[in-house]
Amino acid sequence: MSSQPACLVARSWIPATDTAQKRHAAQADGAPYTPDALGRLVRMAVQRLVLDLRSDAAALAEISTEALVQLFNTSAHAFRRTFGMRAVAREMPTDVVQAILGHAPSREPLSM
Repeated sequence: MSSQPACLVARSWIPATDTAQKRHAAQADGAPYTPDALGRLVRMAVQRLVLDLRSDAAALAEISTEALVQLFNTSAHAFRRTFGMRAVAREMPTDVVQAILGHAPSREPLSM
């Protein structure tokens, strides 16, 4: 059995195009994605949303300033934090949350 942690999410099929093959090629450490893959994906999604909003004045007018600020501050790390906070709030054992997030066990309890 491998000492490497298993991927929680992995592609089951990669298109045969050169671009897709290069994008999803294994890295030097054998991992199919770079450490910042999710970060890039989130940034691209936010950019796409911003472009869509700029082209739709009616939709933009319906969104609060607070929601726009939150959108612009969205990051992969924000998703990690949200997952961790919600998991703890729903009483997932903290050692499980720490393992999923790759954190070392703590002697101090997680607080909300």
